[in-house]
Amino acid sequence: MANNLHSLGERGKLPAKGRPGDVYYHKGVVSLVLADGTLSPLQKLHDTFAALGIGAIVGPPGKDGRDGVDGKDGRDGKDGRDGVDGAKGDRGDVAMVGDQELQAAIAKLKARHAAALAKIATVLSSKSNSPSAQVARQHLLAVKKELEK
Repeated sequence: MANNLHSLGERGKLPAKGRPGDVYYHKGVVSLVLADGTLSPLQKLHDTFAALGIGAIVGPPGKDGRDGVDGKDGRDGKDGRDGVDGAKGDRGDVAMVGDQELQAAIAKLKARHAAALAKIATVLSSKSNSPSAQVARQHLLAVKKELEK
């Protein structure tokens, strides 16, 4: 005796009773006809079994389905058009730095470093008269002098 699949889609009405083993699809819900003829949504059965700790019964894997029909080839670009060239951009910055620019940059960095060290030395001399602060101040001033060369 073969079981039947009944698809009512979005229309019609589910029957009150059915033949055990038949499956009904109605408004997105799949229902199975139980041994007593009543219909039960599969989700409800699944939830009931899960609550009882009963796992799904898994059969052997089915055969692979047939490959579908190949679709049409897409555009190959032959019918496309070339774009228009854009305007020429502005000239970029100089990529090579000469000795003069490099020496000027080094001098500027040394001056900034020396100024920062002088500020630290000034703060040290005004905040503390301890010997360790005086030694730190002397070392900072020595480094500042080297940077100013």
